Amino acid sequence: MEIIINQMDRVAADGFVTVVHWSVTKTQGEFTASQYGTESFTEEGTFKPFSELTEAEVKGWLTTRWGADGVAAKEAALDAQLAAMANPPVLSGLPWAA
Repeated sequence: MEIIINQMDRVAADGFVTVVHWSVTKTQGEFTASQYGTESFTEEGTFKPFSELTEAEVKGWLTTRWGADGVAAKEAALDAQLAAMANPPVLSGLPWAA
């Protein structure tokens, strides 16, 4: 599972990150599953200037916030999407159309 940071919202006055927009993706063969979400943060604890943040740190914020169970749930949801893409539970079409 790959975590992608799509965007971050921050306070203009001090650069504190208030919202992280993220997506998680997983590819299996020709299929790619994804999920998008946001996490909000409040000005608590230590503060690091926006310009000094790294992608790895922000990903760490997310995995810490989600916890092991949350990470596993996201992985399971992606696996379910991939399984449905590989073996669609519903098919469409017309029997007379080739």
